[in-house]
Amino acid sequence: MRSLALTVALLFFSAGLSAAADKSLAKVAILTYEDETGTKNFGYMPNSLTEAIDKSLQKKFEYVREDPKKSDAARKLIKPKGALNAAEAAAYCAKNDVQILVFGKFTYDAINRRIVVETVISLGSEEKFRKLKERTNPTDATIFALADKVADDIVAEMTAIAKEQQQKDGKSKGQQKGEKLELKKETTITWAPKKYSANLAFGVVGPSGDLKDAYDDAGTLTLSANRLLWRGLYAGVFTQFFKLNTKTSGSATFSSSLSALPLTANLGYSLFFWSDRFRFNAELGGGLYGAKFEVKASDTVIYTRNFYNPTLRVAFSLHWLMFSAVSIGVELNHLQLYDKNQTTGKVTGLVLSAGYVF
Repeated sequence: MRSLALTVALLFFSAGLSAAADKSLAKVAILTYEDETGTKNFGYMPNSLTEAIDKSLQKKFEYVREDPKKSDAARKLIKPKGALNAAEAAAYCAKNDVQILVFGKFTYDAINRRIVVETVISLGSEEKFRKLKERTNPTDATIFALADKVADDIVAEMTAIAKEQQQKDGKSKGQQKGEKLELKKETTITWAPKKYSANLAFGVVGPSGDLKDAYDDAGTLTLSANRLLWRGLYAGVFTQFFKLNTKTSGSATFSSSLSALPLTANLGYSLFFWSDRFRFNAELGGGLYGAKFEVKASDTVIYTRNFYNPTLRVAFSLHWLMFSAVSIGVELNHLQLYDKNQTTGKVTGLVLSAGYVF
């Protein structure tokens, strides 16, 4: 009875170790190669390539393979037909918690009667998009060895990836004969495929135009939210609060202040670069601003006026994705304030922002 209990305990312990090991291993998705030959003569090639790749990888590496049925279904949600580009491959990895994506296509060179195979490995970001060398083969009896050649190229690239991971962790060591290399799970920090962002910022605003001579610079607080619509195109809303006070003068009896709260709807475009962690935004918007104009004699309010008028906004910003869901950035906002269809003043703000990305 005691030995049975010990056996059961050991089984649970080994299962726990296996589960822990699986959590540290990279999930690898191998997509079916795209047949772009324009003929029906090579229908066996997609499965031959996928099987050869998986068998070769299993011999040399420890990793978790994504269910092939799930892989092809998930791929169609990203792009129904055609090979994935760098951005689409990064989006696939992010949406499916895949760290390494292997895919490709093959075409037929009718002039030379050759099959041309192209293979790509994505590590989850646009910059980590590795195109392997093309493999070509005559359409004769040797074509059946083509899948193994493609698999060998992928094994060589995966070996380089595994050794890079070891060096990064400070665990570089010689591989023993028959020992498998571990492909480690690494979280790639990238904007893809996150569509929403919300930013809170603070900084300073400076008046210009008709307001420049009357008012000093002031502090400001802004809040914005955006949603990506298509590629880099996005839409969003923006609001800001600031209070401008008249420039101080020792002999002045009267003082005034202008408090404003603009609210705009915006359209913009984003450029993603430098390992997909930087995002440059340019946007244009319009809406209304609510304002309060107040005049004081010493500390006594003698006149107050509340009003609402149109406003236009132009903005540029640069954001860095510090963590997978947190960004920091700097923003330059310019507002044109209108009253009775005429520009009454301009306000330009420079702020530092912190954002939540999801």
